[in-house]
This record gives sequence, C-alpha cells and structure tokens, in this order.
Amino acid sequence: MQLFVMILMMGLLAHDAASIGLAPDLSGPLMATIFIGPYAILVVMVMWACRRAMWRLSTQPESSARWMRRLDRINTLARLLVLGLFMADLYLLGLLTWLRDGIGHWVLLPDVAALSLPLGSVIMMWWAYYPIDRRLREATLIRQFDTGEPVWTIGTRSEYVLSQIRHQLLLMLVPLLVLLGWTQIVERVTQPGMALAPYRIGLILLGGAGAFTLAPLMIRYVWDTVALPEGPLRQRLLELCRAHGVRVRQLLLWRTYGGMINGAVMGVSRHVRYILLTDGLIQRMSDRQIESVMAHELGHIVRRHMPWMIVCAMAVLWALAAAMDSATAGLQIAGILPDLDISPYWAMGTDAVATLILVGLWALAFGYISRRFERQADTFAVQHMAHDGVITNEAVEAVADALTDVALLNRMTPHQKSWRHGSIAWRINYLRTLVGRPVDQCEIDRLVARIRWACGLLLACMIAIEYLRTM
Repeated sequence: MQLFVMILMMGLLAHDAASIGLAPDLSGPLMATIFIGPYAILVVMVMWACRRAMWRLSTQPESSARWMRRLDRINTLARLLVLGLFMADLYLLGLLTWLRDGIGHWVLLPDVAALSLPLGSVIMMWWAYYPIDRRLREATLIRQFDTGEPVWTIGTRSEYVLSQIRHQLLLMLVPLLVLLGWTQIVERVTQPGMALAPYRIGLILLGGAGAFTLAPLMIRYVWDTVALPEGPLRQRLLELCRAHGVRVRQLLLWRTYGGMINGAVMGVSRHVRYILLTDGLIQRMSDRQIESVMAHELGHIVRRHMPWMIVCAMAVLWALAAAMDSATAGLQIAGILPDLDISPYWAMGTDAVATLILVGLWALAFGYISRRFERQADTFAVQHMAHDGVITNEAVEAVADALTDVALLNRMTPHQKSWRHGSIAWRINYLRTLVGRPVDQCEIDRLVARIRWACGLLLACMIAIEYLRTM
C-alpha cells in the first residue's frame, strides 16, 4: 500500500507541475456521477468477488488456498484499476481543476477531496474483505489453543478497517500530505517577481526534510503504540542497541492484537527515532528470533538507510523527470512529437502518459534500491549473529528461521514478492551464500555504498542545475 499511496501523491504533484487547468463544462451532479460511478462499480465487483470467495471457503475448504490466491490477484488488479481511474480523472477529466473551481484554491482541501475517491474505494474493499480475514483468523484459534500460543480477541469489522487505515494508509499519507501542503504554500510565496522566488527549490527541500524528520512523531500516535514494558526483554534489546552504538528515543510495543508479526524503525535522528516490535512478534517468536529481527532493524539505523532512502528517492525522481522533459523537447524539435499546444486534451493525455511512465520507471529504480538496502539489513543481522569474525551457517539459519516465521505467521508464502523488500525466499537464498565469508567482506556493503554515492552526486547536480535556472 505504500507504493499505492506514493503513486497517488506523485500524480497530484505532477498535475500541478504540468499546469493542467482544463475541466469539462458540465453540471455539478453529472460531473460527480462521472467521477464517482467507475469507482462504485469497481467496489461492487470486489464485494461480489469477496462474497464468492467466502462461499467457496465454506463449501470447498480443501481448495481454500487456490481461492485465496485468486482473490489476492483480484484485489491487486482492482487497486491498479483504481490508480488508472485516478490518473484519468486528473489528466483527462480535470478532477482537481473541477474541485478547485467548486471548493476554492485552498491549501490541500481540493487535493484531499480528490484523494477521497481512490482511498475511499480501497477502504470499502477492506470492508468487504473483513469476513474472509475473520474466517482465516478463526481457523487458527484451535491450533493456538493446542500449542499454548496467546489468543487475541478478533475485532469487529469497524476495528479491522480502522486498523488497516492506520497501519497501511497513514504511514505514507500523513508525511506526504504535509509535504504537499508545504509545497503549495511555497509556490504561492515564490511566484516570479517575489522576493523569495530564487529560494523556491531550497524551501521545498527544507520542508521535505522537515516533514520526513518529524514523521515518526506523527506516526507514533497515528499507530497504536505504547512504550515497551520494563522487563528482561526490554533490557536485552537496549543492550543490543548500546552494543551497536545506536541511540533511540523509545522502544515501542506496536499493538496489532495479533494481527501483524513485524518490526519497524522510524526516524533519522536519535531525538525522533523509534524501534517498534508488534505484540504478535513478541508473544509468538523465540528470544533468538526476536534478537534477529531487532538486529535487522538496527541494521537500517547503523547503515543510515532512512536518510539515504530519501536522498535516493528524490534523486531518481528528479533525474527521471528532467530526462523525460529533455526527451520530449528533443522529439518536438525533431518533429517526431507534435506541439502539445494543438489541443488541450492532447496535452492532458500526453501528460497523463508521461506521468505513468515516470512513476513506472521510478518504481522500478527505487524498488531495486530499496531491496538492496533491505538485503544489507539482513546481512547486518547475520553479521551480528556471527562469531569470531566469520559468518557461520548457524548465524544464517537463525536469521532465516526468523524471516520464515515472520512470513508464515503473517499468512504469507515464502515466494510472495514485495516491491520494497523482495520475497522471503529470495532473501534467505542470498543469506545462505554468505556462509564462510568474513563479516567485513560482504559485497552488498560495497554495492550499497556505490548506490549512495551515485544518488548523492545525482541529487547535488540536480539542485545545482535548478539553482542556476532561477538565477
């Protein structure tokens, strides 16, 4: 869902950069129907698919895995169609322009209204999926009783949907909305001829850095978290932090009531840095597995992944946008691409296609970078578990065992792919190639260093070029 939210926000940012201002001259109720209708049809189709899958689970339990895989594919396709509808609304039907004409050019208000269509559709899909999630969780209760595992109360449909909103949407949505609002304010006070005009790019970058620096403070309260209670586990984890020279503001217990087995780290500075472990992870995994997960999260901090993720994301996006602008200008000069002024609808369609291409290329590049950062964090965990300066099979299997259990307890298959993390099987297969190597001679450390240098240099060049343009 993080990629889903990022694409929505990038669509809004690219819309303003393209200066699209055309909206069909139709009545308000008709326009509202045109915008809302396709999303409503898509939601109804997903609801029907969920009901059918629920019926299959009740009547054909032996084929439940096959039907769940099919439903996962339907949900993935539905979200892709939601993204397509949103881009079409923005660039072909002038949704944001229509909202600004009706609501006014308030900061963020028309943007939030536009986002309510795709986000509302996803929320309704979660609402439809709840009976299936409940059935799957009920199916594990007997095994949990037999094995003596902790059992959590299964929440209501409203609680389930609220949990999905808090943990799936708001993680990226909150800081990105803050950044979008700041960008809109900066653009209004840095119009050509104003005193602050030369400092536009610097102010936008300053706001972006501030938004993501303070994001952990916001997410700390958006998610259901409390300080990890005092006890032996907390002391062991704090000792682990001290052993690697990591300072954190707080260790947090992330309360998901058994709905998630995971760990996370947030914050680029020790003053706003939190390490989170879910209740399910602490209750259902062994001390050695918890240590492996904690070492992985510490790897993100020690290797400074969080600030570098921001640098890499901005550098890749900025460079791709500049390259596409140059390519478009070159094609126009060569006569291959017609002048975009021939028709406003042609211009909007071209901008929509360009935005989709930009987002696609950025997702491919940033996904590759993110998966290498994740691989380095896995490697750090293995390096932590190793002894006498050599990576042993026992160290690798300790981390591999933790990764496997995280997948299984989250009802994921080891081969299920992830845009930012890669599949569990892919990560484990890599770790097993490290057996016998010295802890300080892992190629992934050198690869990530090269990625960081390249992205840092690229971002510096883009900032310099933009500054020279405004001189």
